[in-house]
Amino acid sequence: FVTAFFAARSLLGRFLTPLRSLTRAANSLAEGNYDEQVSFSTNSAHEVAPLVRAFNSMADKLNERIEVLSREENKVRTILAGMVEGVVAVDSYATILHMNKAACEILNVSVDDPEGWHIYDVIEVEEVGELLRQTLRDGVERVEELKILKDDQEQVLEARASPLRGRDGELAGGLVVLDDLT
Repeated sequence: FVTAFFAARSLLGRFLTPLRSLTRAANSLAEGNYDEQVSFSTNSAHEVAPLVRAFNSMADKLNERIEVLSREENKVRTILAGMVEGVVAVDSYATILHMNKAACEILNVSVDDPEGWHIYDVIEVEEVGELLRQTLRDGVERVEELKILKDDQEQVLEARASPLRGRDGELAGGLVVLDDLT
């Protein structure tokens, strides 16, 4: 009986040790440590090896995809920063996802980093806010010529508001491109 107990305990340990390692690694991955890997001991149960290999493969692929997405995001941000047109992207709640420097200047935004702010709290040009509100409400693209006052001078803008859609086709936000026609 004692021999059976120690044999069962040893066998259980061969399964539990790699499963505990997998659990720790999965929690670490969930916290953003995308290069997490699980090592496999030769003393561990061979039945767990495919699960460990699958986890490590998944972690590798996730890390690669996140690196690609990060590079793409940096590329898009660089392009938007270099544009002379103002570009503002918001989510479906009108929270700013991105606003380039040109948009900040055109819309008189005084906040240093407007990302995360509600669009209507940072822009002084009500017409742009209304155009965006309509697009977020009905998901229809709009183009309007707006005349605004900036530094006591009239400025003419072409404002193009477009809906942003998610993978499922649902309205996910809006994009406004502002071109100074003055």
